[in-house]
Amino acid sequence: MEIIEAKSKRDIKDFVDFQFYIYRNDPYWVPPLKFERIQFFNPNKNPFYKHADIALFIAKKDGKSVGTIAAIVNHNHNKFYNDKVGFFGCFELIENYEVAKRLFDK
Repeated sequence: MEIIEAKSKRDIKDFVDFQFYIYRNDPYWVPPLKFERIQFFNPNKNPFYKHADIALFIAKKDGKSVGTIAAIVNHNHNKFYNDKVGFFGCFELIENYEVAKRLFDK
């Protein structure tokens, strides 16, 4: 298994598409608009990037995506609360402890 940072347009599309794969059989899941999610991760289109750093990671096994996570540092939050914290989001994965561990270790 490898953990890659999603930087290219193709990687970001793979990152966004993974949630569609994970929830494909969930009748209660309301999928977001794909183009909106892709724009959300574009620093030129999302003003959040002006005061935050975001790194997107994809876990791949045999060339197939098996998990995702976003690591986020919101500098405005840290300045306002005098903190040094980060956040995570977009944590999706197949049911596999090793995938979760590797994503969080990254």
